[in-house]
Amino acid sequence: MLVVELAKLNPHDSSLHRMVELTKDGYSRKKVPERLKLIKESSGQADEILNDISLQQSLLATLQTEKNRLGADTKMIAQNEREQLMKKQFLEHFDRASRPGTAAKVLLRFARNHLHRGYDARGISTLGNFVVELALMRGKNAQRRSIRCRW
Repeated sequence: MLVVELAKLNPHDSSLHRMVELTKDGYSRKKVPERLKLIKESSGQADEILNDISLQQSLLATLQTEKNRLGADTKMIAQNEREQLMKKQFLEHFDRASRPGTAAKVLLRFARNHLHRGYDARGISTLGNFVVELALMRGKNAQRRSIRCRW
């Protein structure tokens, strides 16, 4: 959907419209290298800011990470890139939304794989830790809770 939105903003950009064609039947990770090449070739002049982040830059970062998910030897690299991107985007959004002189409260909802710290079979999970450490570094109180669900 994000590719479609960017293509609508740039009706004369053939690279973006080719990306739309590649995704019309659904997402396929196998097509990521071609989509990454196309977004790099895009002359997309018009962009949209979603949640304080450039749509085009968000797509580019996502595709770069997804490309690394293709190889068994680069999956951990992809997981680390994904965590770093989420941290960067959180900081950008939080800093833009914060107002000097006011007390800010943040409520984040994480899936269980982002609440713990360290490495697991899927990769690196430090996002929950990052937010708590950021709050403490800024002299704030931080609580981290895990809710377990039984199915």
